[in-house]
Amino acid sequence: EFRRVLFRSIMYDNILTNHNTIDSHLYFFNTGKYFVMWCGSYMYITYLNDKKRLGINDLNETKAIEAKTRIISSTHAILCCLYSSLYLINSIDYNIWANHIPMSSGFALFDAYIVTKHYNIFKKGYLPIVLHHVLLIIGPLVIIPTNSYIISQSYLFEFTVPILDYNWLLYHKKKQNTTLFKVNCGISLFTFFTFRILNNLYLTYKIENTNYTVKLFSLIFLLLNLNWFYGLIKLFNREKIN
Repeated sequence: EFRRVLFRSIMYDNILTNHNTIDSHLYFFNTGKYFVMWCGSYMYITYLNDKKRLGINDLNETKAIEAKTRIISSTHAILCCLYSSLYLINSIDYNIWANHIPMSSGFALFDAYIVTKHYNIFKKGYLPIVLHHVLLIIGPLVIIPTNSYIISQSYLFEFTVPILDYNWLLYHKKKQNTTLFKVNCGISLFTFFTFRILNNLYLTYKIENTNYTVKLFSLIFLLLNLNWFYGLIKLFNREKIN
């Protein structure tokens, strides 16, 4: 019982004020806690990889670093989609959903740190990644009950991440000519278009024009998603030709 209470006190603080707005001090404090958690997860994955307990041992050192970050990103995406889906179908309340948000912003801070530390590996897509993560960190500060469903639905963008990460793994394991890779390419494009383009367009339309900050964030996400979708089409077309 003592350990359970201690864990809750370390990993959980109610970031909501009495008016159900985000308390910025507690929000950033909890973001820091989750940043440490994600860093610890990355270290554990590195340990497992060193012990040859993961399926990425045949990748070179550079790709192994990216593979480890993608394991973390897929885990984060699954958790994001789970919490947001439960909130959208009213299986959890606003308090529970809002208090999971630092988990996502902590991941964004962690991933921004990793791509900056290994800039030579990630420099091709560095600026869009960091911009996306900055929005994940500062965006939740505008959450209030009246816009919470729209923002929660935006977290469903993450649904595409595990699929794309798996495709990345197949690609770098030289399985571009397999049926599995080609099918997964089709699934990747479909889900990306559905969850990141159509969903983003719908949310941008639904946000009230008077809510300038949320509207601006949604438009920036839309531009990022369109850029990445264009890159996916180019990549998959090239592989189809080859």
